[in-house]
Amino acid sequence: MKLIKLCIERPVLSIVLSLVLVLIGVMAYHYLDTRFFPDFQAKKIYVQTQYPGASAKLVEVNLTTPLESAISGVPDIDQVKSSSTRGESDITITLQDDADLQETANKVRSAIFSQMNNLPSTIETPDIQAGWTGFELADIGFIDTHKKLADVRDYLNRSIINQVREVPGVAEISLSGSAPYAMRVWLKPKKMAALNININDVQTAIQNSNVELPAGEIRGSALNYPVTVDTKLKNAEDFGNIVIKNDNGQIVHLKDIAKVELGIDDEQEESVTINGEPAISMSVTPSAEASPIDVSNGLQKKLAEIQKTLPPGMKMVEFFNSAHFLKASVHEVYFSLFFATLCVILSIFLFLGSWRASIIPMVTIPVCIMASFGVMRLCGFSINVITLLALVLAIGLVVDDAIVMLENIHRHMQNGLAPMSAAMVGSKQITYAVIGMTISLAAVYAPIGLLSGLTATIFREFAFTLAGAVIISGFIALTLTPMMCARLMQANTLDTGFAQKLEHIFESLQRFHKQALTAFFKLRYLILIIVIAVVTGGFALFKSLPSQFMPAEDLGILLAVLNSPSGANLKTIKAQAEKASAIAKTMSVIQYRTAWLQDTPGAFNHLFLTLKPYDQRSISAQEVAAKMNKAMSQVPNLNAFIFAPSPFSGSGHSDLQFMVSSSGSYQDLYHIAKTIKQSLAKYPGLNNVQSDMNFNSQQYNVSVNRELAAALNVNIADIDQALAVLLGGNNTTYFYLHGYRYHVRLQAPKDYINSPGNLASLYISGANGQRVPLKSLLTITPMIAQASLPHFNYLRSTEITAELNPGYSIGQAMTYLNNTLPKLLPSNASFSYQGAAQRLQKSQASTAMIFVLGLAFIYLVLCALFESFIYPLVVLLVVPMALFGAIAGLKLFNGSINVYTQIGLVTLIGLIAKHGILITQFANELRNEGMALKEAVFKAATLRLRPILMTTASMIFGALPLVFATGASSNSRIQIGIVIICGLLIGTIFSLFIVPMAYFYLAKIARKPKKARVTHT
Repeated sequence: MKLIKLCIERPVLSIVLSLVLVLIGVMAYHYLDTRFFPDFQAKKIYVQTQYPGASAKLVEVNLTTPLESAISGVPDIDQVKSSSTRGESDITITLQDDADLQETANKVRSAIFSQMNNLPSTIETPDIQAGWTGFELADIGFIDTHKKLADVRDYLNRSIINQVREVPGVAEISLSGSAPYAMRVWLKPKKMAALNININDVQTAIQNSNVELPAGEIRGSALNYPVTVDTKLKNAEDFGNIVIKNDNGQIVHLKDIAKVELGIDDEQEESVTINGEPAISMSVTPSAEASPIDVSNGLQKKLAEIQKTLPPGMKMVEFFNSAHFLKASVHEVYFSLFFATLCVILSIFLFLGSWRASIIPMVTIPVCIMASFGVMRLCGFSINVITLLALVLAIGLVVDDAIVMLENIHRHMQNGLAPMSAAMVGSKQITYAVIGMTISLAAVYAPIGLLSGLTATIFREFAFTLAGAVIISGFIALTLTPMMCARLMQANTLDTGFAQKLEHIFESLQRFHKQALTAFFKLRYLILIIVIAVVTGGFALFKSLPSQFMPAEDLGILLAVLNSPSGANLKTIKAQAEKASAIAKTMSVIQYRTAWLQDTPGAFNHLFLTLKPYDQRSISAQEVAAKMNKAMSQVPNLNAFIFAPSPFSGSGHSDLQFMVSSSGSYQDLYHIAKTIKQSLAKYPGLNNVQSDMNFNSQQYNVSVNRELAAALNVNIADIDQALAVLLGGNNTTYFYLHGYRYHVRLQAPKDYINSPGNLASLYISGANGQRVPLKSLLTITPMIAQASLPHFNYLRSTEITAELNPGYSIGQAMTYLNNTLPKLLPSNASFSYQGAAQRLQKSQASTAMIFVLGLAFIYLVLCALFESFIYPLVVLLVVPMALFGAIAGLKLFNGSINVYTQIGLVTLIGLIAKHGILITQFANELRNEGMALKEAVFKAATLRLRPILMTTASMIFGALPLVFATGASSNSRIQIGIVIICGLLIGTIFSLFIVPMAYFYLAKIARKPKKARVTHT
């Protein structure tokens, strides 16, 4: 090629070309975001609607179902999940991978708001969010033992939240531990009845008395003065003095028929404690497009500023920050990158025996790695554990082409050519092989650009980063390497004592290889049987490996799920939490013990345990969980289970989740869930099997005697309104405190709403003004109902969750479920995986497609390179051997099939194909020179032994730091390292014998290779 010749003759040009690539990479590096994982926007839409005072059944029928019906016609929806609880409807819409999030979100908004006239008038405006991650970045606790929790929350709401919102990338901030302030109006039904005052009278009076309207302006001779009539009520005394009724001069104030006080908005009991101290927890959620690491860095600076301004006696504790794990993971991969560079440099020297010669391929490493940042910037990638892993593996790959080029040029020098001539002849001779090796690896990853989804996104950033580095290395091998060989090497460059010893070793290896190859040709049928056995055994090993979406990792946190008895109050739940917390306190590696507790049915009551940093403990989160589970199992009346969440584990509340949907009733679903739980309890791989279909919520069914109500001229709507206000509480208006708006809620006192019998003292007014006791119009029946009414894809459903026992993977559990559930479910029911199980299911389909298309692409590229449909088969026949080695390694070291190992397996296709390309291309050249087929095969295999071993060693040494990884995300790096190293070792051994033998037999039916333009010397 003209470029190669030009670069050899003009060294400054070749150096400038490489420096330009480095400069582009340096500039690109400063513009790349740092993340833990590739940026994958969650294509989800969340619709939350408040329906104050409504029961779960009422919310389902009158709100959730109409909303689902409205959005059912929106295109590009993959699945819809909803939950109807007391006073609230929550709908989660998951879109298809190729959907436009904002466009679909706009269609959902239009569909919902077009139905607003058909929805109950008392609902609040639906809150619709698109793409919100729902993944908490950090949890910060605020503790002040001298203040009420409501006061602490109010301080945070007024003084802290707005400061935190200033941090770029923060999407959501939520507070828990206490409800916000509210003006509570505790109505006295007996006094209201005695004074003939109904609910509507009170609501109307409060609303009319709490207004603030512009009153025009006063026009002066020079200036105009705006006038505002301030009639807003500011405190409990103002509200208490509201005139409700003026009956011929007899004035009735609100304070006469109600107790008015500043209280909290929600009377449901909630508790958050940090290391046993009551606290308010502030959870910070980043936006979908923001980098969690960047957001965390900004948050840390802001919290440091806030710490200085806290009132005396208040302390702030950041008891969780997911970015600590993310940053530690990225740091560990950076270290692997540095360590891999040292290992590859050492391997190059050990194989060449000369630092002068070793410099030539060594230079390739910094040039390619830095230039790869330019590729990442061009593709819109970020610096994350996936792209950094690609660069770690690239270190061993980018020197391959330079090593092959150097070895071939040096061989010509030893044959008597001058350095300049040897560089010209050797580079031209090997150009075809270098291009073939470079393009073949890139071809494996080409189909990934056509796919979408999380798995494809992960593959894409790894694949294109690695392919970019390899393509750049091919360019360097054809421009900079020949020039450096011509300038730095002589025929005696490798004549040092150490190099001579290496030369003798390689000559001995070549002789041994030739003898072994001769013997193998005589045992060709035995070899064929071995190959078939290896392929069959590899398939069997693959089926026996556990599968999971992501390997289990130590995130530095534990979740202790508390399964409280049905109907347990907060005191009982706290007692359970204290027992679990006492056990956690004995574990010195646990830094913070945070309890989130509620007494509402179906609440996720749990302890959140934060472990000490990695460098301050020698025990993993999984080991801590195992010890605590053993200790908790021995505590009476403690029903709890603790586990260590892994990345992408779904909701984070469990290891395994699936939905069971049915066209039947919730009672039918309850019995189905009960049968499933009983069956799964027998499977040793699962424990703590739970269902959200429990029917353990004490409720009351109120029916109205409509005929009597009509006879007494009582409006049914008035009855409904009275019950909603007195029992459920009603937000009548707002008031302002310290510049912030809060609710004004009307409700009957607690002693009235604690027992249905107290309804007897409640009255309602008829159309003619007479008082009618509610007990005469209502029939109250106690019942046990379901607190939450879930839907999945518009059908009633139940979610079943479970935890995995040690030694079992989610893939094994899914296999058991796939075989068991169809036998347990009736014909009108079906199941669908969620969370990590769903991701695994999707990733398996994506990976299979990537693998098949990768093989197809590399085959077609090799067909074009060799101008033959037969020779590519020679190259690819060794791929199953390499995959067998990788799978055997995973089996030996207790690995699994996951996204990381799948990346490694696909990468192996391109890596191992390099060996076959070297042998096949050189054999073709020798045959074009007139050499006999068998002689050409033996000579090609023998002469290419050294570069094959050298390139294999560089790739293995480059992957060594992954196998010995420690710290955050180490399990993932270890498993991909095992795949690469074991696959290359076994694949290389087989390629040294299978490729020559396959070439010998397949070349007989192939068209003779095209005459090479470069004559072998």
